[in-house]
Amino acid sequence: PEGPKGDKGDRGDRGPAGPVGISGYEIVRVSRTVPANGLGHVQVGCPSGKKVIGGAGNVQLLPSGVFVFTNLTGQQFYDVFARNTTASPQQVNGVAICANVAGS
Repeated sequence: PEGPKGDKGDRGDRGPAGPVGISGYEIVRVSRTVPANGLGHVQVGCPSGKKVIGGAGNVQLLPSGVFVFTNLTGQQFYDVFARNTTASPQQVNGVAICANVAGS
């Protein structure tokens, strides 16, 4: 048979604080010109020790006929690839959101 329930014990000591999740938030931008009817690539790198936590790519003035593809390369680079099917050079912009990430 089960015995009577015992008294509640004392609360334990508080544990140490864990590492800060994200710090040193920074936005890095790079722009390149893609030639008319050509291909272009913009690689945006985070400073040493920081990792990409997001990014974006776009074309200046949003002309039709320019196609943009983005990709995360490893943990430190954000890539923007562009195909320009217009008769004029176009500016392609890449943005990486970088930060120190605890525990990684």
